[in-house]
Order: sequence, then C-alpha cells, then structure tokens
Amino acid sequence: MTKHAVMTPEIFSPTNDQNDQLEKVIASIDIPACPAVVMQAMAESQKDAPDLPRLAALIAADLSLSAATLKLANSALYRTGSPISGVRQAVERLGTKIVVSIVFSLASRPTNSTICASAWPWLLIEP
Repeated sequence: MTKHAVMTPEIFSPTNDQNDQLEKVIASIDIPACPAVVMQAMAESQKDAPDLPRLAALIAADLSLSAATLKLANSALYRTGSPISGVRQAVERLGTKIVVSIVFSLASRPTNSTICASAWPWLLIEP
C-alpha cells in the first residue's frame, strides 16, 4: 500500500499525534470520496458560521467521508467515552477544523476516475 501524505488546508495545522492518526484513518479507507459532496462540504465548512448539522448531513451522504469521520472520532486520540455510531456525533466530537482535514485529505488522494465515476452513484447514501 502506498502511503499518501495527508494534506490539510492552511486553516488547520494538526499536531503530530493528530496528523499520524489522520494518516492512519485515511490510509485505511479505499473508497473514493464523491467530488460533488466534497465540494459542498468544503463550501459549508468555509462559511463564517458553518452549520454543523448540514455539514454532518453532507458527510453522511458519502460512504468514504462517513467511514473516515467515524473512525477518527472513535480512535484512541478522540474517544472520550463510549463509541459513537452517528456521523453527526462524530462531527460534533471532532469539530469543524478536523472534519475539514478529513474532507480535504480524502479529496486530495489520487483515484482512478473511471472506477470512481461508476461507483459514486452507488456510494451515495440517501438521507
């Protein structure tokens, strides 16, 4: 498996522990993120006052983003009690900046566009 560098937007500078954990989570997700969902999530997160329920709903609509968000929220670094199973809880636990890092990291990974284009309709979860 090729290790991809985790790319984060300039607004968030993760600590070494956060970056290491994010790299592990991103490397474990083999499903590509849907570009349309990524763009909507990035647009929402860059607002002056992002709507966390809307951001969570966008992430929940994409299997790749959902998996990465839930995995990171339940990792040893962020887990504060019992495990969570809802994307909205995961977004609230992680906060906007870390969620943006997840979205940005998954979006910046190289993918096979032919496979991705045929897979995205099947990977989107209806709300």
